[in-house]
Amino acid sequence: MKYIWMVLSVALCLITLPTVLQGQAVSATLLGTVADTTGATVAKAKVTATNTATATVYESVTNATGNFSIPNVPPGNYSITIEAAGFKKETHQN
Repeated sequence: MKYIWMVLSVALCLITLPTVLQGQAVSATLLGTVADTTGATVAKAKVTATNTATATVYESVTNATGNFSIPNVPPGNYSITIEAAGFKKETHQN
């Protein structure tokens, strides 16, 4: 009986450990909408987030409604660049 309890305890730890470890990850998802000066959304715009300290680049492309998502971005300062056909390239830095 003692052996079964030990096996169940170890099994419970192994099941809950990935959940606990997953909670330790530090990252974010950048979400946004690209729009022109009239407020119309811009589809197929390339969105680039560049970490200013490490020069690591994360990219996305806006969907048909101008929305983009860049998952798993670690904390830091970023320069955001947006490029789209027919528009001037825009860069913003925080």
